[in-house]
Amino acid sequence: MIADPERGEHARPSAQEQQIQQGNAAKSSLYVRAFRFVVRATFMVLFRVRILGLKNVPTTHTIVCINHLGWTDVFLVLLFFPVEPRIYVMGEAEVKDISAFRRWVINSLQVFVMLDRSKPVLALRTMEDVLRRDGSILICPEGRLGAQEGQRQPLQPGAAHTGVITGVPLLPVGLTGPSQL
Repeated sequence: MIADPERGEHARPSAQEQQIQQGNAAKSSLYVRAFRFVVRATFMVLFRVRILGLKNVPTTHTIVCINHLGWTDVFLVLLFFPVEPRIYVMGEAEVKDISAFRRWVINSLQVFVMLDRSKPVLALRTMEDVLRRDGSILICPEGRLGAQEGQRQPLQPGAAHTGVITGVPLLPVGLTGPSQL
C-alpha cells in the first residue's frame, strides 16, 4: 500500500503501473536465481567483466547509486552484486515498453520501480516501501544517461532524500566501459 495524495490516501498502483515483488522484498525466488545464473553466464561469455570492491557491498539493504552510461549498467549490478537482498531498479516508465522482450523480463522478475516524473511523491513512496520491506534500490542519481564517461551531471535529490527519510545507506558504484557496448 502506497500513500499517494494525487489518487487518495492509500492508493495501490495498478498492475500495469507497478509489478514489484510483494512481501519480503529481500528474498529471491528460485526462478530469479536460475534466470540470474543463465544471464550472468551469458554475460561472462560475451563480455569481459571485472569487478573491484565487491567486498564493500553491504549485506543489508542499501540504495545503490550508479552512473548510467549504457544499456548494460543495470544488468551488471543485478548480475554481479549479491542476489540478496534483492535490488529493485528505479527507471522511467517508457523504458519498460522499448520491446516486448524487455517488458516480459521486467514483469517476470518484478524488480522495476517505474518513475513517473509527474508523480515524484508516488515514486518516493514506492522506494520507501521496498526499503521498509528490506529490499535494495538501484537508482541513477544523475537522472539520465551520461553523455561521456568520467563526466558527472548534476545530481537529482531522490536518492539522498530517500536515504535520509529511511535511514538506509547510499552505496556509490562507478561503472566504466558500458558506453562502448
